[in-house]
Amino acid sequence: MIHIVFGAAAAGSLKQALREMKQDQVNEIIAFDDIYSIGPLLHLHEQEGQEKRIEWLRHVMSNEYGYFDDMITNQHRMFQQIKDIKDGTSILIWTGNNAHEQIGLRYAIYLLKEKNIELSLINTTTAFDQLFNTNTRRMDIRHAGEITTEKLKVLYRCKEHIHAVSKEERENLQNEWLSFAKENHTLRIWQKGQTISVPEDEFDAYLVKMAKRLHQSDPKEEYIKTPRLIGEVLGHLEQYIGDDFIEHRLKTLIDQGIFDMIGRRTSMRYTQLN
Repeated sequence: MIHIVFGAAAAGSLKQALREMKQDQVNEIIAFDDIYSIGPLLHLHEQEGQEKRIEWLRHVMSNEYGYFDDMITNQHRMFQQIKDIKDGTSILIWTGNNAHEQIGLRYAIYLLKEKNIELSLINTTTAFDQLFNTNTRRMDIRHAGEITTEKLKVLYRCKEHIHAVSKEERENLQNEWLSFAKENHTLRIWQKGQTISVPEDEFDAYLVKMAKRLHQSDPKEEYIKTPRLIGEVLGHLEQYIGDDFIEHRLKTLIDQGIFDMIGRRTSMRYTQLN
C-alpha cells in the first residue's frame, strides 16, 4: 500500500501512525510537500509550470531556516516516487474539504494517469466529523496535518470511510485538474463544497482587522509583534493558506503604507507592526 498525503505535517503524523500499527514494513508514504491553495497552478504538470511555481514560491516563502530548500528536495523525491510506482499497486489518497487537499487530490490523480493501479481515497474531514464530533464536543480540522497520530490510526482502521475510485471518477478528476492548470490565479479557497479562485488580496482586510483587535487588547503597546499577528490570523481563519502567504501579504501591506514596520523586512519573525 502506498499512501499519498499533502503536506509534511500530515506525512509525519501518518508515518508515526503506521509505525505504531506495525505497518511500516508494507507501507510507503508519498508527500506532496506544498500548499496548493496558494501560488500559480498554470501547467503545473509540466516542467515549465513547475519552474514558474517555484519562482513564485521563492519570492513568497521565507528560507531563513532552509524550509524552501527542503520543500524543493522533497518535491524532487515525490516526482521520483510517482515515477517508480508499479502497475497493480494499491494507493490510498488522504484528502479533505479544503482547497489545498482537493487540488492536491486532482494533481496527484493526473500524475498517476498512466499507472494501472488500485486507487482509493479517504476524506478526512467527513470521517473525522462522523467518528469524533458530537453535539457537545466539536473540532473542525482545516487539513490532515492537524489530525493527531492517534486519530489517524482510528481513521485508517475504519474501512467504511475508504472509497474505491472508479475509472470514470479518475477521468473526471483528471479533467478537473486540467481546468485548474489553465488558470493563473494565486489564491484559492474552499466555499460551499467547492474550490474557487479569489483575488490575492482576499484576506488583506481581515489582516488589518486582526491587527486592530490586537492593538485594542493591549493599547499600551504601540507596535505588535508580527509572529503574534500571524498566529492570531492562522488560529481564526477557516481557510488553510499557510503562514508564509500571510507574511507575504503583510509585506505587501507594508509596501502600500497600510502598516508601519520596525525591524528587518527579510526576517518578519523579528519585526513589529503598527
